[in-house]
Amino acid sequence: MMRALALAFALIRLAGGFPGGSTGDKASLRPGDFVLVKTLTAAGASGWTDTGLEVRAGEEFWFEASGTICLQTGNEEAYCGPEGIQVRTMQQPLPESNLGCLVGRVLREVVIVEDPKTKEKTVREYGVAFPIGKAGPAVIPADGRLFLGPNENVTGDNDGAFAVRVYRRG
Repeated sequence: MMRALALAFALIRLAGGFPGGSTGDKASLRPGDFVLVKTLTAAGASGWTDTGLEVRAGEEFWFEASGTICLQTGNEEAYCGPEGIQVRTMQQPLPESNLGCLVGRVLREVVIVEDPKTKEKTVREYGVAFPIGKAGPAVIPADGRLFLGPNENVTGDNDGAFAVRVYRRG
């Protein structure tokens, strides 16, 4: 499986990949319109990183990210920056954006469901994800708690981190 994924990454890069994801209309918003509210590290292996920020639908933010993560330890083709790798899969939080790119997620609700027969409890999280990438504006899509992470659902074999500065419209 690891060799197949490595080959897929190599072939897509050689072919020029797919077009990159968008973070919004960068011409209408500028970094100077925003105030720094948070600096944090979003580890590639931890999935979603809690920013500690409660956000409202329609709020405007600006994000700046740097750093490198590896989407599959041991795979030299799986390293990427906050813009991700030009690969798309249906198993990503945002299938239309690059694999591994920095994305935001507004967590709206957490529900714990208990199976009546086995008494096993399952946590279900409901949220709305949106692309961020390396730098640029984003309009928050829903009310809730803001989380950041790589555009990937399988993060246990990841490594590295993104350093992220979060700005709120001032």
